[in-house]
Amino acid sequence: MAIDGIAAPKIILRILISFALCFLIFGLSSVVVIIFCGMPTLNDPSAVKPAAVTQISSLLLTLIVMAILGRGNLFRFGFRLTSGIPVLRIVLLSLVIAFPASLLADILNADGKFPTEGFSFLSILLIVFIGASASEELLFRGLIQGYLAPLSGIGFELRGMRISLPVLIPAIIFGLTHFALISAGVTFGAALTIVIAGVVLGIIAGYYREKTGSLLPAILTHMCFNVWGSVADYVMKSQ
Repeated sequence: MAIDGIAAPKIILRILISFALCFLIFGLSSVVVIIFCGMPTLNDPSAVKPAAVTQISSLLLTLIVMAILGRGNLFRFGFRLTSGIPVLRIVLLSLVIAFPASLLADILNADGKFPTEGFSFLSILLIVFIGASASEELLFRGLIQGYLAPLSGIGFELRGMRISLPVLIPAIIFGLTHFALISAGVTFGAALTIVIAGVVLGIIAGYYREKTGSLLPAILTHMCFNVWGSVADYVMKSQ
């Protein structure tokens, strides 16, 4: 059996390898965090350093894997400039999706704790807005989507947007990783809300990454989601 001229076993194998690459980078990043920060503890009030180490190690490891798979050519992983970034559309889309999703997550997390609650504004700016947006998009929309690019002929239409397999798979993996928030004290309902919002974020970021060939709109999308999410958190706390 073949889909879009590609044998089904090859499709499945490439998808499984993409999952394995994520687990490899997450696993190695966790080892680096343990080496430099010690074993993480639940509801650690000083989670800034582990978060920063995680992002830096993940970013470096992702670049190394990209260099190996691409044989030094990073263009296939989205390292290119583009002038076709729909900035206003991305800002508005992220507002419509991230703001209410974050409000709902805050409501559902009344008895829980978010890992960034003790962060200063500077820490949120550097780690949440910039660090997470860059390192996570490099991994999911850069490495994983780039690796799955040969499967771009497989996909479906959704309200005028073509969602290819290389867009969908990283979005799902990205969303599911947010279930890890439960181990940091977040309630299941809040984590599930964030997972769903994460999948939507991933689809939008991946769509523009595929459309433009660049990581820049994906990073902007991620950053806007995080910014509007933080604004929603601030609104809830000010009540």
